[in-house]
Amino acid sequence: MNALGGRSNNSSRAITPISSAATSSRSSLASSRGSVTNTKQKPTVNNTKGRRSTTTTRTTTTTTSSFSVTKTASTKKAKSAGVARRERRIGISSTASVANPDCGASVVTTSASSAAATKCTAISPPGKSATESGRAVGNRTTGQLTNSVLSLKSCIGFSGRVNGGLVYHYETQTLLVPSGSSVVLRKFNSEGSSVGGVLEGDILGGDVSCVSLSKSGTLVAYGTNAEPSVLADIFVCKHATLQCIHKFTQHRGGVRSLSFSPSEKYLLSLGHDNVISVWNLFSGKLFTYTSSRERLLCICFFNRADNMFLTAGEHTIQQWNVQEQAKIITPEEFQFGSLRRVITQLAINSTDSRVYCATTSGDVLDVDLKNRVFKNSGPCERQDAPRRRVFQQTALADRAEAPLIQCGVRAIALSNPECEIYVGSGDGVLYAIDNTMLTIKRQVQLEGAINSISDSGQGGLWVGTEKSKIYFVESTTLQATLLESAPCARVNGICFPHNFSDLFTTCSGSDICVWNSSTSQELLRISVLGVECLCVHIPKNGRSILSGWSDGKLRAHTPQTGRFKWEVNTCPQGVTAVATAPSSTIAVVGGANGEVCVWTLGKSSRGVEAILKDHKKMITALSFSESGDDFLTASHDGSCIIWNLRTLSHRAVFFYSTPILRAFFSADEQTVITVGTNNKFVVWAVESGVLLEEINLTSNSPITDLDVSSEYIVSAEKDRSIKMYNSDSGSAVAAGTAHHGAQITAVKVSPNGKFVVSVDKSGCVYTWEASN
Repeated sequence: MNALGGRSNNSSRAITPISSAATSSRSSLASSRGSVTNTKQKPTVNNTKGRRSTTTTRTTTTTTSSFSVTKTASTKKAKSAGVARRERRIGISSTASVANPDCGASVVTTSASSAAATKCTAISPPGKSATESGRAVGNRTTGQLTNSVLSLKSCIGFSGRVNGGLVYHYETQTLLVPSGSSVVLRKFNSEGSSVGGVLEGDILGGDVSCVSLSKSGTLVAYGTNAEPSVLADIFVCKHATLQCIHKFTQHRGGVRSLSFSPSEKYLLSLGHDNVISVWNLFSGKLFTYTSSRERLLCICFFNRADNMFLTAGEHTIQQWNVQEQAKIITPEEFQFGSLRRVITQLAINSTDSRVYCATTSGDVLDVDLKNRVFKNSGPCERQDAPRRRVFQQTALADRAEAPLIQCGVRAIALSNPECEIYVGSGDGVLYAIDNTMLTIKRQVQLEGAINSISDSGQGGLWVGTEKSKIYFVESTTLQATLLESAPCARVNGICFPHNFSDLFTTCSGSDICVWNSSTSQELLRISVLGVECLCVHIPKNGRSILSGWSDGKLRAHTPQTGRFKWEVNTCPQGVTAVATAPSSTIAVVGGANGEVCVWTLGKSSRGVEAILKDHKKMITALSFSESGDDFLTASHDGSCIIWNLRTLSHRAVFFYSTPILRAFFSADEQTVITVGTNNKFVVWAVESGVLLEEINLTSNSPITDLDVSSEYIVSAEKDRSIKMYNSDSGSAVAAGTAHHGAQITAVKVSPNGKFVVSVDKSGCVYTWEASN
């Protein structure tokens, strides 16, 4: 029985479970109903035939699911010319994976079912039908947006490269998760995760660079990245209401680190410009600032004093005193002797007597705060063990051993009570270290460099890695459970199986991911190293996953097992769109250079039927008619062509003034609907090639993608918002905003019409409630 899965094309293959606690729904794509079974973990297989290195990761669970099947609403006949208004039924006719020309991302067009298996989109323009008129019948503008707000159902996304990004809130038991340009409050449990809200900020701001929680947990501050010559923003929000109470702008190039004073009177900020700023949160104004000659990487307030804090960086660590009367800050140097280290993070104990420093050299420094002197370093190799060559020339201060931790220490945190130090390394190993002798007590290997460690206060740790994975680790045993694995790069496309809403697929970077729609858990990940996946498509029979890649190849993987099936060279400059006929034996592939290739897909062979070169720019949309006799192609050059599949000749050609984002057949196959970058929904007559109607979507921002269902039209716009329009009246009915700062690359309505999935450049995947 088939489900979604895959492996790359070219080399060794490794199939490993994401986590023993993770779950997946095993659904067949080949039949209209499918049962789900458990599958055992497959062993690692090495294939040395010269293919690209591919990794397939899979999670299993026991679930029973079935495909949703609906009946097609019959198309109403055109009424007489004397009737002022006619209802026209418009629907998507075939599944297609497309690339968005406006944002350069792959977008997937969900198929409408065949004449016996899906509903059609209802749009009610005035005027006559396509068969009654040979001229354009009208130009309509949608109504104004109502006050309805789309409800955010779930969020998949974690910016793993943010140092110290994961922060746990003890009272509410929520996790602060940086996701692109926003900070999302998340709750994790055995059934998945839920969204507690999104902190207010600038919708067009930069990505989150750092996060800090006040000692009482009432305030949250986060900084953003910016261009070197641009001032970055700092937002201070109330955790309970999510409202932003202060916005500070001081640092050029981005904010590197933030820290609250114990009484929450001051907020300390460090920028990429090496400027240290102290903000008065009572007045909401800048208290004082200074610039450092050394390159600083981190800052931290003392736990019991509002007037003292530490800064550290390249070969330096300083203690600063805040003089309130003079409104200045003065530094005091530490005595380290000949020891020189690059310090990336600081952890001060509760009594303010010791500070533990994470270094890029792979050791932890124990520093006495009262006397400001270096005390110890570790963990280190045994003295009788052979030392690495790099340490033969420069030994640690008064010690002959070399650090054990590889790739440097990226994250550090103290246990509660403070008897251990938790250290995360650049090679993905989490260590539990004795805080006195600095010796390793336990360790566990995770996937990706560890950049965040946050103590839950209940015998566990929240750990985030550079590969956008979130783990929960038991403190006593260091047993790790993977809670979420998010995309690491921009998401280029979305695809649902035919008439099945329980799963959906995304492509981002070198990965194809399959997600459980209910729990938002990753079920399967297919990785092809060295190339980028631009589009993904699931044929109607569900027997394979087709994907287009930046190296110009079309690849196929088997569902559920993740096994590589085949690959073909088709578009030299990259495959930007894929569609298959209802029979799943013909595939049409579009490229970035405007070429369209028609392939026959046999059980054991593939062959090229034709190469069509009528378009001049990137192919952005491909779609088959329900009968499979015709298919259409649309391009960034503004042209849309309907082809006869048997003769491969033009049936109709449409030209528009703007690049076309999406194009598809109506349910009766008498009209074609195109969507351009000018925010117009255009209806064309297939037989005459005449523009019948233009529906203006009332939006102040250009559309980056659009999808339709039987009841509404959903658009993604450049202002980072999702808008929903009623397909009968054309009026805007709801809107949602969560993609702060990251441009939305694709939007997709589920086959059952109950929710909407949107993705963006930062790797976030949001699910919105649409049933109400």
